[in-house]
Amino acid sequence: MPQLIIMRGCSGSGKSTLVKQILQSLREVAVDLPTTDTTTSTTQNTTAASEATTASSVPKTTTTPTTTPLVFSTDDFWLVPSNTDPSVLEYRHDISRISEAHAWNQTRAFAALDSHAANTIIIDNTNLCRWEARPYVERALRNGYEIVVREPDTWWWRERNAEELFRRGTHGVPFEAIRRMCERYEVDFSVEAILASQPPPPPQSRFSHQRGGYRGGYRGNGSNQGN
Repeated sequence: MPQLIIMRGCSGSGKSTLVKQILQSLREVAVDLPTTDTTTSTTQNTTAASEATTASSVPKTTTTPTTTPLVFSTDDFWLVPSNTDPSVLEYRHDISRISEAHAWNQTRAFAALDSHAANTIIIDNTNLCRWEARPYVERALRNGYEIVVREPDTWWWRERNAEELFRRGTHGVPFEAIRRMCERYEVDFSVEAILASQPPPPPQSRFSHQRGGYRGGYRGNGSNQGN
């Protein structure tokens, strides 16, 4: 049965390392798969030896799912060519485009799920709250995928140690953002709980009577960084 793996964990948690371990394990399994003829065997071994596909384009239709897992991360949206060397990608996070980034990632992940492009599809986002994973889970179930939730077992993530997470982070996520991420973490991440979840209401503006002026009511909750 094909699987959708939902990753959880904020910046510095060890999530990226866990994804690499999962990919390595899947490649080893793919290499050991029995084959019926030489042509199939060569194709499977070649596919298993390659890295997981993270390209933005996904085949619209496919008859046989690939053994190569597909990884979809909203963080990929922020990878842009360097000004000094276009062949090198740099991470540039722009909070004003967060909705666009998530929509972009969902679109390509949905295309892969709808076309059964791979036996294993990984959503590599923070997924701290159930509602964040719900669109992916709903689409996966509709297409016959089993849902698996994985997160790092590092001591600093188990303890939600914001100081250690900040120290180990690689995307420059501010300490306060990481602290808020830890506070937002929801323990029950069962499929049933995810499907019953609802996104929070949109942030409301408020007026400050103290100075008679407008003061925006939105304070970033940290879910928009290090996805």
